[in-house]
Amino acid sequence: MAPPVALPEIGRGSRGRRANRRRGVSRIYQRGRGRTPDSNAQGDTLNARNDIAARTAASKQLSSLKTGEIITAVDGSQWSVTQPGKEVLGRKGSHNILKDKEGPSPYAKRYVEEGNACSAWRLIISESMLKHIQKCTQKFARETSGDETWSISLHELDAFIAILYARGAYGARTLELESLWSKVWGPLFFANTMSRNRFREIMRFLRFDIKSDRLERLQRDKFALISEVWNKFVENCQTCYIPGGNLTGDEQLFPCKCRCKFIQYMRNKPDKFGIKFWILADSGSKYMCNASPYLGRVEERAPDESIGELVIMNLAQPFLNKGRNITTDNFFTSVRLAATLKNKNTSLVGTVNRSRREIPKIVKDSRAPLHSTVLLKGDDVSLTVYQGKVTKNVLILSTIILVFR
Repeated sequence: MAPPVALPEIGRGSRGRRANRRRGVSRIYQRGRGRTPDSNAQGDTLNARNDIAARTAASKQLSSLKTGEIITAVDGSQWSVTQPGKEVLGRKGSHNILKDKEGPSPYAKRYVEEGNACSAWRLIISESMLKHIQKCTQKFARETSGDETWSISLHELDAFIAILYARGAYGARTLELESLWSKVWGPLFFANTMSRNRFREIMRFLRFDIKSDRLERLQRDKFALISEVWNKFVENCQTCYIPGGNLTGDEQLFPCKCRCKFIQYMRNKPDKFGIKFWILADSGSKYMCNASPYLGRVEERAPDESIGELVIMNLAQPFLNKGRNITTDNFFTSVRLAATLKNKNTSLVGTVNRSRREIPKIVKDSRAPLHSTVLLKGDDVSLTVYQGKVTKNVLILSTIILVFR
């Protein structure tokens, strides 16, 4: 039996921890687990060896799949192993050939005047939208202030919106208004466009709906306070531009702390609180093609339909049957969504959550050699498993490449 080892006295606090490190005392021993430095090192080595052995066994399990082998998922989906780069032709299917010409629509080309930026602006922010905002703002201002002569012109509304755009372009969202109108170092654009007090006054009275019939409209539309202006804005965006062949669907949090039922808290976003919007954008031009706010639980959703499938189908509705491709992340992507879009001549590419039932168990649990790729083929869909990290692989579902040997 080996003689007992004399351990140095263990100190406490920050100074004690530094002294312990100089003496070679293990951190695990400091926590009171009763392990000496030698036994701690032996235990760590043993655990590392066990992890390496487990990863090696899992790697062999996934990499040992042979070409043509059939794998069955929990929900009954069958996947056959295909060798990447050799058995895939890479030719696009007929449902993935764009039939529209990308760019401004004929309507936009007809009404945009060369050298007149206001003509292009008026196609997106139309005069009917401004008149609606003007009517709602004047009514609220007169009722609140008691001044029946209070008014705002369409020109002032354009200038007000221009200041909001400029404030964001200067990155001055968090600055005080006094700084923007400062005579010492403030940009001249703000003072030349509108006085500070007038800007504050418009901001105070600005409204997008009539308060008297608001309760009635809220019964059927949770977004009733601004829905009339918002719907017209989205309609104008779709009318003026024809997107390209690649669209991207995702979520975006617009910072807001107003009092409403659908304010979201997302801790992984820079602004934690806000209104979440589902957005479909053109991947090439970054143009917003469609968008809708998240207003809580959707009653008309089918019991077996996920919220991701419903969102993508609603956003892509105006652009289906045209040969486009939609890219999504693992919140939206599923085999069912891919099949639904394919029936409407639209392809899908996106990362897949490994917890979905259509993913085989061997793909969920196993790991392949680092930077290796395993390609699985299903019914008109492919699943690419890429080992990007030692302990994590990425699953990519696609219906673009459909022609296999």
